[in-house]
Amino acid sequence: MDAFESLLESLVPGTGRAPEAGGTSRFPLALGLEPGPLLGRGAHGEVVRAHDPALARDVAVKISLPGASAEDRAAILREASITASLEHPAVLAVHRVHEEQELVAVQYQLAPALTLERRLADASPEQEWPLLTRVRMLVGVASAVARAHQLGVVHGDLHGGNIAIDADGEPYVLDWSSVQSAAGPSFSGHPSTAAPEQLRGSPPTPASDVHALGALLWELIALRPLRPRRHDESLGDFVARWRDASSPLAPEEPGVPSGLRAACNAALAFDPSARPSSAEVRDQLAACLGAQAEEARRTGEASVHLARARDGLSRFRELGERYVQEERVALVQRTKVAEHAPIAQKRPLWDAEDRVLALAAEQTEVWTAATESATLAASLDPTNVLARSVMAELWWERLHDAETHYDPLTAAVAERRVQAWDDGRYTRVLCSDSTVSLDLVEPVEGATVILHRYVEKDRVLVAEKVAELPMPLVGHPLAPGSWLLEVHAEGYSPSRYPVQLGRVQNHRGSVRLLTPDQIGDGWVFVPGGAFRLGGDPRARQPLDPCEPILGDLLVQRTCVTSREWQRFLDAIPEEEARLHVPGEAGLFGSFQPFWTREDGAWTLPDGWNPDWPVFAVNVADAEVYATWLSEREGRRVRLPTEEEWEKASRGVDGRSYPWGNAFDPTFAHMRSSKPGPPRPSAVGVYPQDCSVYGVLDTSGGMREWTSSLFDEGANVIRGGTWGDDAHDMLCANRAGLMPMIRYSYVSFRLVTDELRLQD
Repeated sequence: MDAFESLLESLVPGTGRAPEAGGTSRFPLALGLEPGPLLGRGAHGEVVRAHDPALARDVAVKISLPGASAEDRAAILREASITASLEHPAVLAVHRVHEEQELVAVQYQLAPALTLERRLADASPEQEWPLLTRVRMLVGVASAVARAHQLGVVHGDLHGGNIAIDADGEPYVLDWSSVQSAAGPSFSGHPSTAAPEQLRGSPPTPASDVHALGALLWELIALRPLRPRRHDESLGDFVARWRDASSPLAPEEPGVPSGLRAACNAALAFDPSARPSSAEVRDQLAACLGAQAEEARRTGEASVHLARARDGLSRFRELGERYVQEERVALVQRTKVAEHAPIAQKRPLWDAEDRVLALAAEQTEVWTAATESATLAASLDPTNVLARSVMAELWWERLHDAETHYDPLTAAVAERRVQAWDDGRYTRVLCSDSTVSLDLVEPVEGATVILHRYVEKDRVLVAEKVAELPMPLVGHPLAPGSWLLEVHAEGYSPSRYPVQLGRVQNHRGSVRLLTPDQIGDGWVFVPGGAFRLGGDPRARQPLDPCEPILGDLLVQRTCVTSREWQRFLDAIPEEEARLHVPGEAGLFGSFQPFWTREDGAWTLPDGWNPDWPVFAVNVADAEVYATWLSEREGRRVRLPTEEEWEKASRGVDGRSYPWGNAFDPTFAHMRSSKPGPPRPSAVGVYPQDCSVYGVLDTSGGMREWTSSLFDEGANVIRGGTWGDDAHDMLCANRAGLMPMIRYSYVSFRLVTDELRLQD
């Protein structure tokens, strides 16, 4: 091998000679690792990927080649020793060293697969790789080299192929196999980055490492090689061409700070003595990036935002104390005003409660602003357009979450924050209408639809007429919110079609028009479609929130009355009727009937109003009654599922009660609805307890059997009772009861999906 080939071999190991036949890897089992594929082979050893089962991670193991000389093995150990001594984030960690007989193995942290050389080769204008991101990566490389020089270690072979980059863009300087002390006799390098003196045969020095840093900086600025090789040029000619040539000046790329170009040119100086130290390169790069100034600016700005957050927290606590005081005032007002008092006497109480709600809203808003300031304190660039967009998006999500969970206070605050941060994207959505299209399943001449918007008045959602239009309705704009579309035609019962419009929603639906005879006396029509089910955070054991789709349904307007039950018992054989007389029946089967039979007819006890819902009947009683009524109606009737019951009660917008989201004892029959001991009441005497479809008494009066299973051996019961408190009136409340039990607060109503046959 001549002198020039020796030079090439030192610059690029393996270039100046033909590759030697290599043996198989002798992976040491004593390491306790699972060997994997061969990653590469060098002059002194080969590198194998392995898996560490104890720590569940992959590692790299450098192993001496079969027949390696003592000098080669010593080189592997020297590399491991020097690499471990660097202790730098940009240098792979040495885990352990293993020696056995004539084999040496060193376990390293596994390097990322991507190298800077490959990243530069793949770089293109279409790929997002900002200059500052590239230079920040090189700061890490320069920092590692500066650390090595501080310890008297020269890398000597710094180029893009020896720098790995992880998924976060952090660099790792690889292949310290050619490292040595600055006074050592041997060297290596790479033609693309080697200093001119290296190409002329001089050993590497800290100054030649600095030249390599300058070459890498040049390539990172230009995104092309510093020393392009001609297609017909041999490696020897390539090296000879650059041996006595100065490296090009830093490229005049647009957007490159002048200080960065100056740092590049200084590092690439032809005269080694004119080059800065690696530590100076590191600091120059950091200064050009403005890292120190940026860090100081961020620290100062973060402290300002942090102070605001702290002030907001203090204000939040003050509002919390006031909230407690105002809540006590409202509590005193509640003790002074009877729950069954008329509305006029309750307005002062409502004013106190409204002040509490206003404080809660203010407290939430202050907390939001404090959270915002704290978030900004940790933000890298609070004025960045992207940062504002992210904050707007975060608050948009908060708004959506609040609306989903029926939290109007949080939703109002979140909407204001969205508008404060937004660049217009969400504001346009907030201000945009939705559209509704509604047609008839079977066209009816002259049909019209009345549009009602639900607004709250005296704590009740009232359907206010907005417009009347001919059917079908096609793409009609409506603001987001809760609406009632009431379809009319001569000779037909009005079909009430509620709809909850989301933001920028295009709702499409269809509805039937039915005659009174098809519906039947005492029944109401609940059109099919999607609705909000469950999800009320205040309810007891509600169903998970979802939007199922149900078909058309006919529902009894009220629970089956005692008068109707009496008619049923009188119509069936006495012995069978005795099995279905209302009465208490507990868990162990004891039964005490409430009604008696006199003069061939069933008689209600004294004081039992025949217009009360029938109660103290079980599921079997209800099913027998449904069979009997099916024959009379000429259609199959049955107990509702709990989903059918909830839709008939709540409508489609997920309201808490049939009338809206606020409660008052006069709205439904419960313990405090009227003075005196609680007791049952006739059906239909609480007009506010009426769903959008006209179904009565689902919030109060009686709990009702459904056909749905609550858990093993129990049916779901729904609704509130005449003896319950306000919390029990929520439509989403659920409870379970064994189907054979009869209680004085449980009744039922029936449903059908079949129309009555017209004469």
